[in-house]
Amino acid sequence: PYTLAPPILPHPASAWAWARAGLRSGQCGVQHRPMLLQRRPIVAKKKKKTKSSGLVKYDVVSDSIADEDGSLSKKIVGCLFQKGYCVANLGVGHELLSSALKDASRLEADAPERFEVPAVEVADGLLGEEGSSQVLELDVPLDGVGLQKADAHFSRIFDLLLPLQGELGVEAQGRSKGLLHVAGCAEDDPPRLTEVECQRWLRQFGRHRLMLILVLGPAGGKLELAPFDEEANPIELHVEPGSTVLLRADALSHRFSSTARS
Repeated sequence: PYTLAPPILPHPASAWAWARAGLRSGQCGVQHRPMLLQRRPIVAKKKKKTKSSGLVKYDVVSDSIADEDGSLSKKIVGCLFQKGYCVANLGVGHELLSSALKDASRLEADAPERFEVPAVEVADGLLGEEGSSQVLELDVPLDGVGLQKADAHFSRIFDLLLPLQGELGVEAQGRSKGLLHVAGCAEDDPPRLTEVECQRWLRQFGRHRLMLILVLGPAGGKLELAPFDEEANPIELHVEPGSTVLLRADALSHRFSSTARS
């Protein structure tokens, strides 16, 4: 699926503590976590809530990100603290999803050269080779109003969680640009990781603490999470268009698989 990836970044003093080794090039270590946007065609003129497929189990449900009494942010932080992830329905409507998907389709048709197939080592730090078969760094607002609104969804969540960063043990400095991901089998073989690309992604991955994912559609899929430092069975989370997932990118690996190319 299409995915946006703005991780929340820590204070520079601890930036390199979580850079992980293992790049096949042997030059440097990288692990990155993005956010997921998927596309879904919409026909309704009025703003409607997305319906759950029944497979998706939400930890948090809210009509919006408004949090006057602080209860929403505390629920999200509680999930992140207890299990490292939170699957939320935050009232993302059909209108936003439809608009973002049209922008994504237009970019794919009009500017295919902006989509890149990441190296295997980079894809492993994103959403896996299937979840990140192609990625595009967004240029907001030039890439369209729909994707701009989807990207603003992440900024509102960042602002929501910022006052509680101490409870998560994260000193957040900011967020990265959004990444649009295409999920499915890549048509081209992934390129070899160069030293230049390694350094580019290392700056991103080495400072990444939280990942925010918004599923656009048109298909849903599964997100597989597993602790980095424990021998444990992975957790499979079903997601659907409109789902928002927050996860501790510094503690959990994550791979996405879609039921169809999206």
